Amino acid sequence: MITKCESVVIAHSREIPILSFSPLERTCSRLLEWARPLLSADLYRESMRAVEGFLSSSGEGHLLQGELDRIYPEQRDVLKWMPYWENWYLSNRHPLPANCNPFYVLEIEGEKLKIDNVELSAMAVEAALKFHLKIKKGDLKPDRWNGRLLSMEQYDLIFGVTRIPGKDMDRNLKSDTDYIAVLCNGHIFLQKVLEGENIVPSEGLARNFRIIMEQSRRPARVPLSELTSLPRSKWAEIRDKLIQCKEVARAIEAIEKSLFVLCLDEPREMTLEELSLSVLLGPPESRWFDKSLQVVALGKGRIGINFEHSQRDGTPMGRFVKFLNEEIATLRLKTGAAPSPIEVDIPERDYVKDISLKAQKEAEKAFSKLKLSVINFKDFGKEEIKRLKLSPDGFVQTALFLSQKRAWGHVKTTFESVMLRQFWKGRTEGMRPFNSWTGAFLRLIDDPSASDRARNAAMLKAIKAHSFRARLCMDGKGLEGHLGLLEAIAEGKVGKRALVEKPKIYECPAWKVLQDIGITSSTTSGEGLVSAGYGPAQEDGIAVRYIKRPDCLVFCVTSLDDFDDSRRRFIEKLPKALKDMRRCAGLSTERKFL
Repeated sequence: MITKCESVVIAHSREIPILSFSPLERTCSRLLEWARPLLSADLYRESMRAVEGFLSSSGEGHLLQGELDRIYPEQRDVLKWMPYWENWYLSNRHPLPANCNPFYVLEIEGEKLKIDNVELSAMAVEAALKFHLKIKKGDLKPDRWNGRLLSMEQYDLIFGVTRIPGKDMDRNLKSDTDYIAVLCNGHIFLQKVLEGENIVPSEGLARNFRIIMEQSRRPARVPLSELTSLPRSKWAEIRDKLIQCKEVARAIEAIEKSLFVLCLDEPREMTLEELSLSVLLGPPESRWFDKSLQVVALGKGRIGINFEHSQRDGTPMGRFVKFLNEEIATLRLKTGAAPSPIEVDIPERDYVKDISLKAQKEAEKAFSKLKLSVINFKDFGKEEIKRLKLSPDGFVQTALFLSQKRAWGHVKTTFESVMLRQFWKGRTEGMRPFNSWTGAFLRLIDDPSASDRARNAAMLKAIKAHSFRARLCMDGKGLEGHLGLLEAIAEGKVGKRALVEKPKIYECPAWKVLQDIGITSSTTSGEGLVSAGYGPAQEDGIAVRYIKRPDCLVFCVTSLDDFDDSRRRFIEKLPKALKDMRRCAGLSTERKFL
């Protein structure tokens, strides 16, 4: 039976085209073009030979493309193996916190609303449930971008979904229940929040959340939720052993089938960096990182969001966050009682307790290595950049390269997330924004012999080239998704067996230099957020999530401990890079928007 929500999604999908790929020769040409500014002449020639071999009549390229043409679009789920799509995430064996799950810190403040953390939590739960019911009833208006309908499937996967660990690959479990899991100091409670399509009164929820916090003052003896912070294969092995015990199996199943998780942290004064780290990493005993959605109440009246990434991206979550902020600001506690919460009984078996405590120590050690800073750049924001007739993303991405060059003395490639939701079940393309004009600008900006005119011209061309490449990726013509999917076919991830040995194109300098990511980056419009981010993609790199506000830019920059000195140098150079580009851009405003 098709629900109203599913029927709306299906109806919208009929108007949304399926993703198509560029001819293989064109995709390979882009590989060489994008990598060329980062390669020496010898390494570029080596890459050319690898591409020529891949595309030759005896090469692997046309065999793999032929297999893709044979199974797609009839078998559309093949797209799940593209980089940054569902199966790509589910096959990743790294721990979820700091490696996969992003976080948001919301703009709303309980103190300004004159409510405490518990009351704010109840109102956040009510607002989240209102969004859930809009999705379930099919009342959510479709998203559009520049007038084009966007795929809406991800909204139906925000609530009631849990990532279940597996030995080699995880899977997602979708449930339709009427309760949430509440985590506090390692204790786990189940709280009924829906009576049919009616939300349980928030006053009753607040009362129950207060009771939960009182009952959870002492840490739980078995912090089961710590296990969700482990590497995925290890967690899968432990989970398989744990569910042999019926009581533990019931406890895990109850959490996994909840609509979402509410995390109640002890209220205390926190800096924005502390808030961000806590929403990203927890205290892990009060997080369940496998859940699609965790609503975190922390600090002095603050709300954060942590979400599992395999079935949802930032744009639908951004709309959800905007809704939460607007709804909470207008809500008042609704009088009435709520059903009593039920504490999940975790048997105090030696194995369960020992493995949970061991996971707690591992998580503490791993999380201590992650470093995070939030930079609020107040000199100007996206409106000033647009006034200069420049693309805000192109401007900021070029500034990231300038900061990198000045801080590290060299430039590595950057990953920039590009939305593909204008296609059926579209997710993300991984753009590499560095181009030859970016390289020219980086050389000229700090060359005292260069003229202002030359610097300005190079910067404008770099930003224009960025916009062109972003549009290319958004139209489904990027290179990583296409070549990454062919690689999955070669490895046998798609189909029953590997078709060929790993083609040399995936070992050539061009492919390798575009996979050696110095900065993992993405952006958000900033509506309703004060901070957003995630952990770095590589040990020798940083992650930068930036929020474009009308009058300021907010950057969240993370790295691992071993790369912290480089991260700090990058942060030191960032404000001047933005100001220098602003001065350079101000030389000319009589042009079309770039």
